[in-house]
Amino acid sequence: MAQFLGFLGLFNLLIFSPIALILHFTNIESFHTLTLKQLGLIVGKGLLDNVLSDYLWAKAVLLTSTTVATAGLTIQVPLAAIMDTVIGNAPGFMDYIGAAAVMVGFAGINVPSDTCSTPKEATLELEENHTTDK
Repeated sequence: MAQFLGFLGLFNLLIFSPIALILHFTNIESFHTLTLKQLGLIVGKGLLDNVLSDYLWAKAVLLTSTTVATAGLTIQVPLAAIMDTVIGNAPGFMDYIGAAAVMVGFAGINVPSDTCSTPKEATLELEENHTTDK
């Protein structure tokens, strides 16, 4: 997974560097106004915000399922409503209703649909039902 994200960054660098250089040399977008501190902040935010979140999402997909991991991203809306309330910028009543609906949906998607705890048990149960039907 880390290798995949590394290659993704490398390909983005190789593909978009010529575009950035063309924009720079045609004076459409000049890069000489960036200070070293600004460049460091951009790189740091990119690593901590984008790379870390993508890495953790990909790990969540491996540990759960794509549906659960992607639905888990939606709980950031209720969490943002809670944080807005804490800092004194409370959302409206309907926003809380929507946040509750999102949380109920996320909880509902995590409820197991079968009684077997492992795929091996599910396979054994299917084989057992198949042999008793004959």
